Amino acid sequence: MNILIVTRLCIGYQRPDLFEYRLALLEATAARSMRAQTDRDFTWVISTDCRAPDWVFPRLEALGDNIVVFKRDPLASGLTPIGGEGVRAFGDTKTAVVRLDDDDLLRRDFVAHLRAIGADMPLNSAITWENGFNLYEGGVEEATYAWSGQGTTTISTADHFFNPYTTNHLRLGEKAAARGGVAMVDQERMWVRTWHAASDSTAARGIRFDRAGGDADLKEFGVEDHQAVYNISANQPPPPQFEGKVQAASEVKAEIFKLYVESKKQARSSKTPREIKSLKRRMARLAHALYNA
Repeated sequence: MNILIVTRLCIGYQRPDLFEYRLALLEATAARSMRAQTDRDFTWVISTDCRAPDWVFPRLEALGDNIVVFKRDPLASGLTPIGGEGVRAFGDTKTAVVRLDDDDLLRRDFVAHLRAIGADMPLNSAITWENGFNLYEGGVEEATYAWSGQGTTTISTADHFFNPYTTNHLRLGEKAAARGGVAMVDQERMWVRTWHAASDSTAARGIRFDRAGGDADLKEFGVEDHQAVYNISANQPPPPQFEGKVQAASEVKAEIFKLYVESKKQARSSKTPREIKSLKRRMARLAHALYNA
């Protein structure tokens, strides 16, 4: 089974402060956990904006010897970081496609665990990793999510591509159950989230947190100094402006998702392709404003 770990870095090509922030966070988090993997037989795809400055691409390629930098145009292809073409190189070979956000970490034995669990999973199935950590200034919080986006994995081939990014991770289990099945792994804490804990964006959603301490918890994720990572994470640039006013990123993302849902409904209705295309253009403009204002 091939393993393809996919990370999206398409934020702020017109905002050097925001792009540098996200790139520095990727180098301090996702890149370290990828270099720390005990099983090195995987490909890490970093999907980035094709309009990013030229200096960005060699900096990404220098992060490891198993990296493919995938250049996409978000205004043409939307928010999806990779499509079926991403697994085409593997042909008919069974491929696990893993979602790893640019500011998160996976445990150093994640790939090894995935290989053992995914070997018996059928095509069009999914794997979710329920338990992990959130980073805070004093250490980590033990977090439990019924459906987590961190490390979410789908089992695909090029001809039967099941994209972990195109389905809301909260509904991925429902979709996978109707296809090839789903495995929920809850024996180990397999991921760390950074930015969300620093921004308190999860505090109001009823997610269960139990605080643990120190750097020892993060060494299994390739990080020696949690405070240094937290300092990068917490130093987020000010939010972008959209249509003349400062708007919380979460509000813009919610609007994008509403349009996405509406476009799906219209695709199943009698709406014309022109009307659906208009909705998708609106989604692209929102994404552009969110990350490049």
